[in-house]
Amino acid sequence: MDLEPFMTDEHSEYSVKLAWQTALEIRGCPPDRILFSGERSNDMKQKHLQSCPFCRERLEHEDLFAEVDKIGISREREKTDAEQDIGPGQIRLVDPDLGGWGPRNRYYNPPHVLVLKLLSGPGAAVEVAQIHTDELLSGPGDVDLGQGQGYAQAWNTYTLAAKDLDNLQGLVSEDLTKQILALSGQEPEPVDQYTVLFYFRQLELAVGSFVASRSINRLLADHEADKQESSVKAIQDLDPESLRRQLTAQQPELILPENVSSALELIGLASFQDQALAASDTAQAVEAKWLSLKQQGPEIQPARIALTLMERTQTECILAGRLLPEGTQADCLYAWWQAENSIRPAEESRLSPNGQYFHVQFSGLPEPQSNKEKISLLFCPHE
Repeated sequence: MDLEPFMTDEHSEYSVKLAWQTALEIRGCPPDRILFSGERSNDMKQKHLQSCPFCRERLEHEDLFAEVDKIGISREREKTDAEQDIGPGQIRLVDPDLGGWGPRNRYYNPPHVLVLKLLSGPGAAVEVAQIHTDELLSGPGDVDLGQGQGYAQAWNTYTLAAKDLDNLQGLVSEDLTKQILALSGQEPEPVDQYTVLFYFRQLELAVGSFVASRSINRLLADHEADKQESSVKAIQDLDPESLRRQLTAQQPELILPENVSSALELIGLASFQDQALAASDTAQAVEAKWLSLKQQGPEIQPARIALTLMERTQTECILAGRLLPEGTQADCLYAWWQAENSIRPAEESRLSPNGQYFHVQFSGLPEPQSNKEKISLLFCPHE
């Protein structure tokens, strides 16, 4: 695991460097049960060892952990009623089963989080803020939780399935929880690049994105109902050029794409001249639309969304979020990725059981380019 350049503020260079090294180990190094397991053929594990001096040193003392494989780790435990009742203000550990190997050959360990609010609907999801404990790595947008419980990162919030919250670790007052929730909705104060704080926050965002993606994916996988409207399926059989002429006449404000493979793709990749794009921190932009079927034919309208996850690796792109305003529901979802003259449909596009949350994954993409990529989402409303 490479160590990026360090800069100091009022803290000593050594102390800040040590805090950063510790954070890398806590967040990105495999736990003992993974590191000392008999699995030696794991390619990501071997690459991690090549770049991580911490884990190489741990392996030198492998004999001290010889009993780890014999003991094992049991995921079964009894929960009290108080532990099962998840609510705002609770500090909880994210289920360790959400951890795993990910980008940069790191093993992403689930963090502690503060529950900010329960999200409505049968999907049983919660909004959380990630927690860290080393004050040397705190900065703007971090809120001290008191009683040695660390600080909540109001700039690093995301959605998790409630069932993926594990042990209750502590409690925070209602007023402080509301303060953090309000702060999470504000634009975070920028952090100077090439500083320890900048690199640390990139690490924290990567950890949050990783566990959020896995959690929402598991939530959506519990509900595999494919609610494709028969009338929407009928659109797939329309002639794209005939539909183009119809949309041009009925909705002249639309910008229609060229060289599409189907009528549904024509609708999905259409843009509004004045539509605002929900830009991520990367080179992608997201455009969402509603498809309604009227007597005169298909009608396209802008859709409002809130992204809770946006991650672009060398060959994949994953995003998740919810429809706005709260309570808005969709019955089906289509998604496409675009860059220059390339168009790729989503490998996976899912809606939560209540139709309010979505998860989209693209695979086999070319390496990220400096030019802007675009993701188009097409929702069919719940009737």
